[in-house]
Amino acid sequence: GQPLLKKIWSKQPNFRPSWSAFTSDGRFVAVAGFDPSTYVDDFDWNALSGGSVVLLDTESGEAIWQAPITVPVAWGNGGVPFVLCEATDTI
Repeated sequence: GQPLLKKIWSKQPNFRPSWSAFTSDGRFVAVAGFDPSTYVDDFDWNALSGGSVVLLDTESGEAIWQAPITVPVAWGNGGVPFVLCEATDTI
């Protein structure tokens, strides 16, 4: 069959993507995932750890920002494991 959309770019991250979200203006997509070396099977969610988050330009696919994930994240629990928010100087 015919593809519905034309692929404009493709990226191979150094993590296993598990979460993504577009910015409200659609200019960027944030993608996050766990370290693939921690994957055992689809049922061992506690083994999943590490990984990275990257912000990609939707037009070019260029990585605008990337950072390792160094805190525990509930990858694979069926919920929303990750939320990005605007940084503030209050906790």
